[in-house]
Amino acid sequence: EAKDDLYHTTCWQDWEDNLKLFINEITPQQQYAIDSIQQHLHQGSFYMCGHSKGGQLALLCAMSLSSTQREALKGVVSFNAPGFQKIIIDEYASTLSYEELLKFHLFESEHDCVSSCFEHIKNPYYIQSPNPCRTVLDLYHHHNVYGLECMLYSDYLLCEEKSIVPQMIHYLVNERYLQKSEEQRREFVTWMNEAFTQELTAQELIAKAL
Repeated sequence: EAKDDLYHTTCWQDWEDNLKLFINEITPQQQYAIDSIQQHLHQGSFYMCGHSKGGQLALLCAMSLSSTQREALKGVVSFNAPGFQKIIIDEYASTLSYEELLKFHLFESEHDCVSSCFEHIKNPYYIQSPNPCRTVLDLYHHHNVYGLECMLYSDYLLCEEKSIVPQMIHYLVNERYLQKSEEQRREFVTWMNEAFTQELTAQELIAKAL
């Protein structure tokens, strides 16, 4: 939040950072989270939690801790968080022991698309939704925390897999786009950033892309 107050003037800065997830390097927000977590650790046990990109950053901060610091970590929970780039899986997730990985808890709505992108450090829990998923607006609602509302006696009702739209997003991002060369992915990210800085409307951006 402090970085947002200092540097953000529009919503596009978050999208610029999100786009960098599509190339195999640590993004500025991810690096800031890794660097700043050390300034906020206190003696005693603690938890971490976050939603969407915040959930991804919470998981990353937990992975970046030293083995001694991880002993004080009681648990880290993410809701509808995207996965990680290969560089983070290789550099951080590979250092986790089985016992440490048990402290990581990933929850995803069965209809959420954001968490279908990139590679997870472990299998998430898929949560049933009592609401339909028929429109883009439905997808937006299912991504938010309030969309995770299917509960029985204070416990989430789980399902075995996601619905068809998130499965399609997983295929398009992980099996198609991320299989392109690093150069092709960088060209796409550069083009998108240039389009954002032109302050186009959503309709103009789609027209330009087509």
